[in-house]
Amino acid sequence: MRSDRPFRLLAISQLATLPGAGGRGDAAPGWFAALAAAGVDALQLREKHLDDLSLCQLARSTRAAFPAPAVLLVNGRADVALAAGADGVHLPADGVPAGAVRAGFGSGLLIGVSTHRLAEVERARRDGADYVVFGPVYPTPAKAGHGAPAGTRALARAAALGIPVYALGGVTLERFAEVAAAGAAGVAGIRLFQGLADTLIGSRKLIYQGTEIDLSRSFARRTIEDIILANNPDLDPMSLRDANYLRRVCDQMKIGYRAGDGPGKLQIEIFEKTGEHTLIQPTFAYAYPAEVSPLSRRNDQDPFITDRWEFFVGGRELANGFSELNDAEDQAQRFKDQVERKEAGDEEAMYYDADYIRALEYGMPPTAGLGLGVDRMVMLFTDSPSIRDVLLFPHMRPEF
Repeated sequence: MRSDRPFRLLAISQLATLPGAGGRGDAAPGWFAALAAAGVDALQLREKHLDDLSLCQLARSTRAAFPAPAVLLVNGRADVALAAGADGVHLPADGVPAGAVRAGFGSGLLIGVSTHRLAEVERARRDGADYVVFGPVYPTPAKAGHGAPAGTRALARAAALGIPVYALGGVTLERFAEVAAAGAAGVAGIRLFQGLADTLIGSRKLIYQGTEIDLSRSFARRTIEDIILANNPDLDPMSLRDANYLRRVCDQMKIGYRAGDGPGKLQIEIFEKTGEHTLIQPTFAYAYPAEVSPLSRRNDQDPFITDRWEFFVGGRELANGFSELNDAEDQAQRFKDQVERKEAGDEEAMYYDADYIRALEYGMPPTAGLGLGVDRMVMLFTDSPSIRDVLLFPHMRPEF
């Protein structure tokens, strides 16, 4: 590999199907920014289901969230990689040879190849690839379809062929030393939470505060209203958007609210009191009311809700993402509504941001973002009950 773009940790994304992304991968760049902050120095976009335009838009937004010197690669599409300002392309072993891609797109493109056998590694080297990903090296559920794991002996033979090799599959912290000793240039991993579980604890099932969390299955996706009804079966599903009905429910449950709270805010009060703590297993809660999502785009089919989701594990929110509202008039009105709420005593309400409205009036393309609570994620994987256990609070005095 050319020395001007070295990397050690390669993340392979499969994140564009997150709820709220509208199938376009809009919400993924926030995850990528979190990866960069965590020390991942190369990222391969593996969003195979996206059309050409959506993939290019995703790659461009990811380049902004994952800036150089980090390395950005696009799976199988050299043309998209160049158009989006990415560093290179990652090819399948049975795809177009690296040499043909090099001849068509020039020497400035970084080219990697996925390999599972030594013959494929040798072919990639001969064709002029810059690096290969080789695996699975160890047993891993995600790579069961590729046969028995290759093991470190095969990894060492691959590394001896004269091309940088990145180990993929079941590489836990305990195995890093073995992989390095075999001559691997670095490590590659797929999927954020599942990959972290594979790497940190060697299993997709972990214990958090005495409760087993199962990351091996597909994460649940449930709307806010579905969660409310599941935990309050006596509620009338046809009245969940009736403010007067919801106020009576809050009174019965002894849930506080303000006189100006509408049905969206009341829904969330009930959700937080009766539903949030029940989301123990990984769950995407989505379809948040527009009333409590002032920056989120309204859903095209149902304007009461927005294209917003939050990710919960262990009864705690770990991430929040949504499609950005890019309608200046709608955003201005929502800011005004927030100001009224703040003046009425809502400490969580927002101020009116005139500069933001002015920018929206010039225009903003379809955009989305995500905030990942890395501190809460560390709490989960280290079985820590308090955020104080994972963050430094230098000004806090010890309790006696």
